[in-house]
Formats: sequence, structure tokens, C-alpha cells
Amino acid sequence: MTSSAGFIYEEVLMNGIQNMIFVIRVDADLELYYEFLNHAAMKNSGLTDAVIGSSIKTVYVDDREKSDHLYEKYWQVAATKEKLIYHDYYLSASGDKQYSKTQLTPLCNDQGICTHIVALVTDITEERITKLENKGIYEKLKESEKRFRIIAENSHDFITLLDNEGKIMYASPSYKENLGLDENELLDQLYINIIHPEHQMKLLDALSTAINEDQSCKLQFKHKHNTKGWIWVELSGTPVFDENMKLIHLALITRDITHQKEYESKLEHFALHDVLTGLPNRRYFNQKLATAMASSKNGLAVLMIDVDNLKQFNDQMGHDFGDKVIQIAAKRLDDSLQKKDTAARLGGDEFAVILPNINTKENALEIVKRIHNAIQEPWYYKESIFKITASIGIALVSDEKATPVSILKNADLALYEAKSAGKNNIQIRE
Repeated sequence: MTSSAGFIYEEVLMNGIQNMIFVIRVDADLELYYEFLNHAAMKNSGLTDAVIGSSIKTVYVDDREKSDHLYEKYWQVAATKEKLIYHDYYLSASGDKQYSKTQLTPLCNDQGICTHIVALVTDITEERITKLENKGIYEKLKESEKRFRIIAENSHDFITLLDNEGKIMYASPSYKENLGLDENELLDQLYINIIHPEHQMKLLDALSTAINEDQSCKLQFKHKHNTKGWIWVELSGTPVFDENMKLIHLALITRDITHQKEYESKLEHFALHDVLTGLPNRRYFNQKLATAMASSKNGLAVLMIDVDNLKQFNDQMGHDFGDKVIQIAAKRLDDSLQKKDTAARLGGDEFAVILPNINTKENALEIVKRIHNAIQEPWYYKESIFKITASIGIALVSDEKATPVSILKNADLALYEAKSAGKNNIQIRE
């Protein structure tokens, strides 16, 4: 169903995201083909939409090293079905060397086979330059405390020196400017006192390893903010030793990454939720169903729901109106459930629901009739009254040998029986 919401979705992917996005299709023979790239990807990589449908091998036929590198990374993700983050560099359209961080996310079908991989590429050239500058800061720490203070007091990052007991020897003025914490009041306090309790042990382990192995460390955790409570930060820490390898101090450079975390959270939500209704999507539902069946001890019911006559709504009133029907049905469905229940839109006019702790037919029907009645409440649109009806199939899970596939098949059969009985009907299979 083509819709205004679908258009907005595509527009956001194409123009609204400044990071480079590539969608790669994985064939059964593990050949990799370009299926989508947004404007940022085309602008920065020099590729055009002419590569869509072409294999990576074909696109980089004159750069075997680049091709082999990409295949290695994508094949790893296709095989493990796990996200992969790696650092790389690329030549911009103007030929300049740019540094990047790439996150590869696998998308799998219902059989668990990886069919597509989404590559989110972030330009970190400026961050790379900053790291080189930070390295220079560390070297200056060894040479001159005065030079260090000049740099630290003009930095927006939070620069901290810790002694060998983990107490703060120095905190830059940016603590007060950006965190509302007086840098002078922090002196001689244990650094972990301004770290979220859940992350203190992880930080101590990382700093201890950095000291023992004379290497830098990098990690993310929640840091105290005077007015916001806890914010996400990223820390780069380096131990500084004297000529006898005795620890002088730990130099920490910390930056606020709250916006980055919020963006990652939105991407994760986007991958598991339906754009039109905001409900969980099929991928989320399948994960939830497997978990619910594995942990259910008091029975379980799964519903398959079809909105009746959606094609008629679309044909007579237009697809925007059809989208409105879907949105209203979704909201009424969600509002009629309890927090422990899960509703999802599987696509088109099809919804699914997981009802835990349902062990009798009567119990299931009582809840489903409430849902059924809620969906049918009349609603007004442009001075006209409309009514949505739905067909609902119910499958009860009582057999310990039942699987997500078998229970969904049962629910589908019950839905088929409901529609065959004249729609706007409820059928149940045990």
C-alpha cells in the first residue's frame, strides 16, 4: 500500500539522515548487491543510484582490495547474524582521505536467514584529528603542567587527572560549564563517586587494565550531571608513568555523547517498530513470541487480526484514508490491552497479539470480545460516521511441544475460519 507515511519514510532515509546509509542484499549464494543508498552515501562515496542492482564485486572491479575487504565484513555479519562495528577510511568524491565508523546490522527473514545488511557509516575524520590532538596533550602532560592547563582550560571536553588511588588531582573548568559541577569541589574526591553505580566496576576494571598493560582505554558510561541527573559520556583514558614506570597520574578525556545515544536508540526503535502505527513490527513480534512461549507457565493465547474491507476503504476514499483506518484500529487495539500484552502490526491490515497467562477458552474470549468491541466503536471523519470491523483468530497454547511456527499457523487457520464465516467474527482453536 503506497501511502503518504511511506513517502515520508523514504524521504527521511534518503534526505533526512546525514550519515551514509547503504542497504546490501545478500543472495543465497552470498553474492552482495547494492539495493539502496541515500544522498549522503552518494555525495560522500562518489557512487550514484546507477549501482543499485549491481554487485559490490562489479562496482569495485578495479579495486580488488576494497572489494575483498567489504565482502569479508558483510559475510561475517551474514554468518553470525550479529551487528558489527569497525573503523575504516574512504576516499571522498573529491579524492580526500576521510575516516569512518561503520555499523553493519543484519536483517533476517522468518527462517532466520540474513537477506539484507544495513550499513550506517559515520564520518569520524574530525574525531580522528581530535584523538591525534589528545595524544599530543598526553605528551605535553609529561613535559609541562603549565602547557597542559592552558589546553585543558580551553577544552569543551572534561579533562581529569587521577592519582594512583583514583582520586581527582585536577578537573578542567568544563566540568562546571557543561556539567554544573564545581571543579574545585571535586579535588581529592574519588572519581567513581560521580559515576553511575551500575558502571563503576566496569570503569575500575578498564582503568586497572590500562595501568597494568600500559595502554589507553576507551569506554562509555553514565556520568553525574548537576541538573540532568545522569548523562552518557565516552571516556578515553591513558596512564602516564615516570622514567621508572611508576604511575604519575591517569589522564582522562571525557565527552558528552547523550545525543549519540539518543540517536542510536531511535535507530533501534525504528528497526523494531512499524512507521505508520508506532506498534512493534513482525520482527519484534516474532522475538517476543519465542520469549513468551519459552517462559510461559500459565498458558498463552495468540491472536491474528485482520481489518475488514480495507481495500474497499482504499478504493472509495483513497490510501490516506486507508492509512487513517489502520492507525485508528491500531490505537484502539493497543488501548484495549494491558501492559503485559503485546500488539504488533505485521503488515497491511494484519495485526497480531500475544496474551500471556491465558489458560482457558473462556478467559481468552472475554478479552478478545473487549478488543473486538473497541475496534468497532464509530468514529467521525470529515462530518461522516465510519465503523471499522475486524476478523479475529485465536490460538491457545497449552501443548508444551508447541512452537512459534505451529501456534502462528493455528492462529492463521482460526482467522481464516473467522473471515469465511462472514467477517466481523471471532474463531478460536485449541
